[in-house]
Amino acid sequence: MAARSLTALLEKLERQRYRFGAGEAERTVRLITELGRRRFTDVDLLIRFHEVLLFVRAFAHSAAVART
Repeated sequence: MAARSLTALLEKLERQRYRFGAGEAERTVRLITELGRRRFTDVDLLIRFHEVLLFVRAFAHSAAVART
């Protein structure tokens, strides 16, 4: 169950990186924060998270997202 939840959060973050608009930066920060608290036991999921973080850092919605 934990892996499924982790996968679901990661999928939300992957979709979120292409959403720009009111409230989207805050959603991105919340997802990154939540995923950052999780323990990744699956290497593939960790790599996906890292890739999204690189993208979000390069194309940040806001300064708050870049600092997360």
